[in-house]
Amino acid sequence: MSTLYRLLPLPVVRWIQLSQGLSFAFSAIKYIRYNQDFVASKATAPRAWLGLDGLVVALSSLLFLVIFTGSGDHYDRNESDDDQPLGFLKGAVPQIPLSVLNSVIAVCKLSGDLFPDRELSAAKVSVSVGVMNLVGCWFGAMPVCHGAGGLAGQYRFGARSGWSVVYLGIGKLVIGLVFGNSFVRILNQFPIGILGVLLLFAGIELAMASRDMNSKEESFVMLVCAAVSLTGSSAALGFVCGILLFLLLKLRKMEYSGSAPGFSKFKFESTVDAETSSIP
Repeated sequence: MSTLYRLLPLPVVRWIQLSQGLSFAFSAIKYIRYNQDFVASKATAPRAWLGLDGLVVALSSLLFLVIFTGSGDHYDRNESDDDQPLGFLKGAVPQIPLSVLNSVIAVCKLSGDLFPDRELSAAKVSVSVGVMNLVGCWFGAMPVCHGAGGLAGQYRFGARSGWSVVYLGIGKLVIGLVFGNSFVRILNQFPIGILGVLLLFAGIELAMASRDMNSKEESFVMLVCAAVSLTGSSAALGFVCGILLFLLLKLRKMEYSGSAPGFSKFKFESTVDAETSSIP
């Protein structure tokens, strides 16, 4: 994983951050504008203006965050498939590129952007993800990972150290032990519009990590990958397209650099010959 972290082109990493951030933002806008049926995973009727979960509340939350937090802190980087156990081919294999890129590589890159003085090892992060799932699965836990989106959202709303996650975990444990399943009723009443606003800011924060693509070549690779993945294709396809495109551009540059001196010499000699022939 550490070798992959060093060799993976930065535009490909920025692609996963950009596409994930924009995906969060697109979902957030839907949450704000429309009522949601999370069981069916679809939007229903347009959200009413008034009420606890109305557009006025959501837009007020949006205005509040813009006024008091602005654009966020600035940071710089100087058999048949159906017979397979656990949905292995349809679930696990397609998830591998996304998990590697978003929950390990992108997390380490984003961490380096946000906290330049704290080095985060890709090997340690990947081991952490593996241990969480190997231990948690025996207790019925859902698959979990770190995720660049979570890091961007926590940073956007004030987290600056690992203690923020410790406090979050303690809070969840206390709420779960005190309220139990009854807390689900409270969560069901939480305004989805406000949730959409929070998701919007987290998504934009993650997508803005791609702003360091200074060259047209890097931006081209990143945007092509994002276009492929955001149109419903898999993360694996976006990853393969990004690597191939990056290598093709590098190969083109090498071939151009190798032929440029000869071309310049030919052009110079031709110019000299033309000037010489004009001398009486």
